[in-house]
Amino acid sequence: MAYQVATRCWREHPIATAFSCAFIFVILVLLSNNSFASLLPSVAPEVPPFFSIRAGVNNKSDVDAAFGVPVRQISTHSYEYRPMPDASDIATVVLDYFPDTGLVARVDAYLKTPLPAGTLRAQFGASAVMHKHTSGKQEEIFFPRLNGLLYAPDAPDMAVAVTYLSRRALADGFADTFNQDNEAERSSEAREDADNAVTADPDYARAYVTQGIYYFDQHNIDEALVRFVAATRAKYTARKQAHAHAWIGDIYWQEKKLPEKAIKEYQAALSLAPDYDIPHLQYAHFLHAQQQLDQAIVEFTHAIRLNSAGMEARETLAWIHYERKEWGKASVHLSALSDWADSAAAANADAQKKSNLYRGYAYSLSQNLGPRSTLDANDATLKKIILAYEKAFRLKPNDPVTCFNLGLEYERAGNLERAASLYRAGLNAAPKDAHLSQGLENVLRKLGR
Repeated sequence: MAYQVATRCWREHPIATAFSCAFIFVILVLLSNNSFASLLPSVAPEVPPFFSIRAGVNNKSDVDAAFGVPVRQISTHSYEYRPMPDASDIATVVLDYFPDTGLVARVDAYLKTPLPAGTLRAQFGASAVMHKHTSGKQEEIFFPRLNGLLYAPDAPDMAVAVTYLSRRALADGFADTFNQDNEAERSSEAREDADNAVTADPDYARAYVTQGIYYFDQHNIDEALVRFVAATRAKYTARKQAHAHAWIGDIYWQEKKLPEKAIKEYQAALSLAPDYDIPHLQYAHFLHAQQQLDQAIVEFTHAIRLNSAGMEARETLAWIHYERKEWGKASVHLSALSDWADSAAAANADAQKKSNLYRGYAYSLSQNLGPRSTLDANDATLKKIILAYEKAFRLKPNDPVTCFNLGLEYERAGNLERAASLYRAGLNAAPKDAHLSQGLENVLRKLGR
């Protein structure tokens, strides 16, 4: 029984994907009902300061020096501050920071008294985005001046806060929306999202990676390469530059059939961001395809160490160990994958995929026990084996392999009636299966029938 993972983590967010591998920043959660003003104008964005603090330029030390110690920490990268003494119209200030650089991502200045939006819009210029903020409030973002307005839920024309955005924050918003539009195959919208990301922050590697993914999915490989190369030459961030190198490596490997060039790109990615799981994962897939299994195992293991929630690396590594009959190692990863299959994150996952994971876990546990004819029905490992097989059976009740293996475990546990019913279920799907026929014959003989 051999299973392979067909998908590679080319995307911004690997599965389990969705387990992701990149930080989904809380600044902008751009939902599918956003309203965008098509392409942004090709002008340089202006980042207005909030007193002495400019988003994308200053860090937390600068903020603490200007505003004092935070009132409270809202989340890992979000803090609330008291307003400066001369900010008489401001009740409180919330700042979010980028986790990788520590720079201010955005400033939200909450007003003591809500103000009519019209009086503020005139100062900010053209509206670029309407979306729902993570707080649940509607937010309107302006361009090229990167201000925004948060609106009261019960008074949509009254601004309760003024926001000050960094260029990268806006680019992240467009890149996140690109992922949604691209996944939904809204091609023209996806292209606008990608181009807007570059306009919002032409120094940000992620923006060019987004363009590269767009062109790759349009099968314009040469143009995709141009955009990924541009990402490697952008000013920041190292992780997204590394992601671009890994993409180039994938293209040289899969599309151009130039493995030597691919290796150089993967190594460049790992050199730039050795603590980023995605380059390790993509290089591991390359090594796996080249049958360099020991090296692939090292890279998959490194990717898991950096991102324990990343199921793609764990799944591929599990099946490598499985095929090599390294049952103990396989069962460790298949146990985690089975837990994922039980979770809400896997609610929309393919039933066959989940069934394979459960069955693989059960089989690796069974094989790790070694030769045996019977086992106490209360044995903890046997209970795990039967439970995993039962989950696989519920998803695919007509799978003859699952029916046979689960029947065999019940037979070993002494539950002969259940074993017989499973052998019969398997024979209904595969009437000529010799293993199922022999299993049923053995059980019926033990039952005296």
